[in-house]
Amino acid sequence: MGNSAKILIIDDEDDFRENLKYILEKNGYQVQMASSGIRGLKELETYVPDLILMDVMMPGLDGMETAVKIKEQASLKDVAIIFLTGVTASDDVITSINGQYFSMISKMTDYKLLLERIRKHLEDGMPT
Repeated sequence: MGNSAKILIIDDEDDFRENLKYILEKNGYQVQMASSGIRGLKELETYVPDLILMDVMMPGLDGMETAVKIKEQASLKDVAIIFLTGVTASDDVITSINGQYFSMISKMTDYKLLLERIRKHLEDGMPT
């Protein structure tokens, strides 16, 4: 799939979202953004990404609830999701929702590690 992959960032922090978009586009990814779970679901009506980077804690529909709604849609069930969190200290967390596994990575992690995690997800199609 290479770096031409499409990524959707769903995060309520404007600065973080913009910085992440800049890093991803600089590395060749096509990026769309949404500022909430509800807006992310709306974006997914017309944009089917290869991978979603999503904040866990957002007002309204949080990341976990949004992921459940995403995976309920047949056209999106195979889209990889990596959760971004400011809470966890570890970058090796894998969480399960309704029997599906997702990687979780700290927002404080080095962008090189995040880019590596994205690459692995896109190549392997599974949590690292």
